[in-house]
Amino acid sequence: MKLKPIRIYVSLANLWRALGLEFIANLDQRWPAFRFTRKFWEFYLGNVIRGKELQFEFEVRKGRLT
Repeated sequence: MKLKPIRIYVSLANLWRALGLEFIANLDQRWPAFRFTRKFWEFYLGNVIRGKELQFEFEVRKGRLT
């Protein structure tokens, strides 16, 4: 059994949301080519701009059990 992520959403504090950083961090939901924006936030801005909530939605993929 494997899990494939379908949707990943980051919510930030109201200050960062008002400045538009939450929109930028979640751009990869609309356009997968913008996945680098979430990666940049995770690796470089995560200690400064703290995430308030992470939401994950997974799809279960069943295969043959050995």
